[in-house]
Amino acid sequence: MKALRAAIIGTGSFSASHAEALAASPDVKLAAACDIDAVRLAAFSTAWKCKGYGDWAGLLQEESPDIVTIATPDETHARMIKDIASHTHAPRLIIVEKPLCMSQEELHDLEAFVPTVKTAIVVEHSRRFNAGFMDLKTLIDTGELGTLTGTVWRYYAGWFHVGVHAVDTLRMLLGELQCVSAKTQGVDRYEHDHLVRAQLQSVHFPEAEIILEGIPEHPYKIFEAELRFSKGRIRIQWEHIAIDRAKQDTYAPALFPSETKKAEPVEKALNTLYAMSTAFLHRNDTKLLDIAGFAAARGTMDILFEAKRLASL
Repeated sequence: MKALRAAIIGTGSFSASHAEALAASPDVKLAAACDIDAVRLAAFSTAWKCKGYGDWAGLLQEESPDIVTIATPDETHARMIKDIASHTHAPRLIIVEKPLCMSQEELHDLEAFVPTVKTAIVVEHSRRFNAGFMDLKTLIDTGELGTLTGTVWRYYAGWFHVGVHAVDTLRMLLGELQCVSAKTQGVDRYEHDHLVRAQLQSVHFPEAEIILEGIPEHPYKIFEAELRFSKGRIRIQWEHIAIDRAKQDTYAPALFPSETKKAEPVEKALNTLYAMSTAFLHRNDTKLLDIAGFAAARGTMDILFEAKRLASL
């Protein structure tokens, strides 16, 4: 098979993770990158041995990439998706960093736009491509830990910038969710992206209380979760995972640590993402779209926007 050509738009800090994953892929070549910051672009292009462009339209015109990864600031994502997918030399696949968009109006606009273009849209929620979190989903689905009784997930920085990870991962692990209440907890890193305390409800576990709580970024970046079940518990701190199972103690059942592991680093998850991208573009394997396509991302955004609406009442 002919190697696919990829381009990265935006060469900020996380773009290096994408470049590293592309460098490890035998089927996809990083051909070009684009950034409005000439110094940052030059450093990135030199480090990853790809062509640098100051504007994305010129990159598409000259390179005609098969895959474009959007790693620009959050507030530009929706506009970049539309601009790139509308171009004469639009790629066959756009991979956009989370969040998909930053307003309900942008989401509605994309809902109308995406069916009109041939370019497929995938949102890079990395835990959906991480074997460690896939294993957790399998464990929950087997019922070995019993019924979910409650969840608390603490995040930092902003509801859309970091809280989106918690919401999307919970949707991956538990199935469909809806937001039932929310309130603002103040401003942290981003003036227009507040911390939100939200209560969600699971379709599969409707009696469980699911709480997401925003914590100020300083002095610690707290990103941790506890999922309590009738027969055990899952604890997550970043990529560290601990599973406690209930056993009979002297007096009554108690939780005991039974398994600890570290999920894959983000670069490994991105390797899986680009491998699935190759399968999609070369063999029309739609598993990629099922996992992280526009429809899947829309479900996560619906929860974020409903929480924002409720928090503003």
